[in-house]
Amino acid sequence: SQPLVEKTLKGQLIVTTVLMVPAGAALAHMLLPATFTLHGVAQQTFEATPLMVIICMSSGVIGGLVIGLVTEYYTSFSYSPVVEVANSCKAGGAATNFI
Repeated sequence: SQPLVEKTLKGQLIVTTVLMVPAGAALAHMLLPATFTLHGVAQQTFEATPLMVIICMSSGVIGGLVIGLVTEYYTSFSYSPVVEVANSCKAGGAATNFI
């Protein structure tokens, strides 16, 4: 059923985020040297540390969680924005139906 699928996907997204942040932090500390050099396009070289990698990785994972939750809110029929638009379309407003 649809509510079960939505709940499962949301739970999977949250659990993945909760597991990936500490796992990525642990792997960064275990596998990366204390400092290392990255060669990039905008800068010739860039000195990085495992903490910098952890911050970037965590920002991406948490940003993905936020995007996923916001997208679900505005596109799922379980929440009011979609229900309101659907009800407006039933009422027959030409502008709402066109948008």
